[in-house]
Amino acid sequence: MIASMKPKLFYVLVILFLILLILPISIFVLTFYSQLISNNVDDWSAFAGYLNGTTGVIISLFTLIVTIIIAIEISKIESRRIKKNRKFEKQKLLREFREQEYKDIRNNLQSIYTALMSSDPIEVNIIIHQVIIKYRYFLTSTYHLFPFLEEQLFQDLKVTLDKFSRLLEKSQAEVDENKMNLLTEYVEKVDNFNLRVQTFLLEN
Repeated sequence: MIASMKPKLFYVLVILFLILLILPISIFVLTFYSQLISNNVDDWSAFAGYLNGTTGVIISLFTLIVTIIIAIEISKIESRRIKKNRKFEKQKLLREFREQEYKDIRNNLQSIYTALMSSDPIEVNIIIHQVIIKYRYFLTSTYHLFPFLEEQLFQDLKVTLDKFSRLLEKSQAEVDENKMNLLTEYVEKVDNFNLRVQTFLLEN
């Protein structure tokens, strides 16, 4: 934890600690340097009391300072961890929203294939118009999730869907005649749509 401190602050504290620790000892030595080393136990007890009253206080003070600094560092680390977790959860939730929206619209677009296999023109008409409505809604309501929906390929797919709608208004003979060509065009547009959205999801 101490290693996480700023190097400059750490070195300043160490140097200051050593100075304050050595200072009272130096004062004592300079004051009594001319005295011989005592053999008296009372003198040594007095010296121990002096050290305890000076260096002991300094050590206790620095222990408190280091404890406070460590507590601050722990608080900062925890704050960064919480912030990182919130960012991760937000990105995860955003990705889930995107994947679900893409899954829904992809399934809707694929339902065109099933509709065209039906022999009931009313059912075909209903399904295709539902797909058109849902795709238009997708383009207008999910821009905050897919900020590239104004690109031309998405508009091209919308145009192709509208062609299906207009084709269904014609006679059955005209529908049968033009259905496969339009379906080929639709497959190409859907493939472009899927590629663009899937690439975006992989990159984000």
